[in-house]
Amino acid sequence: MDLIDLKEKEVFKKEDRGFANLIDEKYLQVNQVCLDPGQQVPHHKANSNVTLTVVYGEGTFRWVAT
Repeated sequence: MDLIDLKEKEVFKKEDRGFANLIDEKYLQVNQVCLDPGQQVPHHKANSNVTLTVVYGEGTFRWVAT
């Protein structure tokens, strides 16, 4: 199993969220999203189950039932 250095994969952008694809397999996709204060992930519908893990920092999560 390969180890992934999350700090090495960090991507921050001033105008938008930073994004790095960490794992992209047939049945597993793992992405890292980096947000500066005030930034957010736009509301969207996922086509699969989603798990969010905060590595460091804090934020507000809102789940909207559809």
